[in-house]
Amino acid sequence: MFEAINGYLQPYGDKLGVVIRHLPTGQRLEWNPHKAFASASVIKIPVMWEFYRQVSLGEVNPQDLFVLHDCHKVGSSVYDSGILREMHDGLELTYQDILRLMIIISDDTATNILLDLLGMERITATMKGLGLGDTIVQRRMMDYEKVTRGIDNFTTAYDMDLILHHILEGKILPPAIHQTMLDTLAKQQINTAIPLYLPSTIKIAHKTGSILDYQLEHDVGIVYSEAGEPVVAISLMSQHLENNRVVLGTIAKMAYEEAV
Repeated sequence: MFEAINGYLQPYGDKLGVVIRHLPTGQRLEWNPHKAFASASVIKIPVMWEFYRQVSLGEVNPQDLFVLHDCHKVGSSVYDSGILREMHDGLELTYQDILRLMIIISDDTATNILLDLLGMERITATMKGLGLGDTIVQRRMMDYEKVTRGIDNFTTAYDMDLILHHILEGKILPPAIHQTMLDTLAKQQINTAIPLYLPSTIKIAHKTGSILDYQLEHDVGIVYSEAGEPVVAISLMSQHLENNRVVLGTIAKMAYEEAV
């Protein structure tokens, strides 16, 4: 299965990390699955998992209020993700609101608030416990000074596929939390890669990640059939790839058409 995709990937070499999994049968395609990429915003899926893990333990109340101040805001241009930096000083939001902003519009200020709340070391440790051995969280969003020193967040297509598996399987955290994570991912408003060539009528629960200055473009998620059944998990990581969104969108289209 997915032989045509394997042929399509050949010219791109190590610019791509790919795991595609046919959910009804478990058949999979892997291409550089363990190659580590700077994660960009797909790291927000592990942040989401840790948020709900701490919620399930009673350590975080998603309805508690956070007061946004100017000192929390990051990003300054239309190329930076988020809207919170445009909001007034003193805005009150629940942590649940902040989580949704982090995933649905990839808000970087929201992400930093949650990184500070949850703890980067704890997120990394939780990922190791889930089997995501190459996923590490060690910088806040927009902290490019750390990047210049080689300190970044990293993950692989294999690890992203594994966390998608855990979310969809629904056996580790309370079932309602797993469903909440899927529902939140399905509300994604940045749809420039996996959904690019797919029907607008189908559900796609996914999270993008891109840093234009570093030529990073990722997208990972679960694609559903017209009947609403999950049919294929797609984890796509790329760097230094020309027409990256076209390539990622094409791979997703080929995977979906073969999966259904």
